Amino acid sequence: QIDSFAILFPGCTTVGNLTIDGSAASPAITNITALSSITKVTNNLKVVRTGITSLSALNTLTQIGDTLRMEHNALLTSIGLNNLTVLGGLYLLDLPELNTVSGLNNNLTQIGGGVFIDSVNVSSLAGLTGITRVNGSVSVANTPLTTLNPLN
Repeated sequence: QIDSFAILFPGCTTVGNLTIDGSAASPAITNITALSSITKVTNNLKVVRTGITSLSALNTLTQIGDTLRMEHNALLTSIGLNNLTVLGGLYLLDLPELNTVSGLNNNLTQIGGGVFIDSVNVSSLAGLTGITRVNGSVSVANTPLTTLNPLN
């Protein structure tokens, strides 16, 4: 249970994989504040089928060693991970309300793997202006994007 994380794992700041999956949740997952003590995810952070609007409750995160994967989150409007310094990859799928990727460029200069963006309402990648290198492929489909700047 997300709400019990701080009680069950007091002082926990590093996790291997973090999956927030609301597929079978009733009521929907709308609050992830109980995970705010986590500063490092050594592997994947996956957020699927939730009712959250932002990941800003996880703004203490500085590292995601592998991929930040967000799928089928109908209400997500922003990412909000302003303190990331390490990101292995970025996977955004079916996020109809996500209109900005800002919040990733404050301290992040490269993405260790690829970038996949599909069925997202982002019309600009201006939020990635601090990224100078993507060490994998970039795939964009079904978005209003007209340019990949600043990822050229």
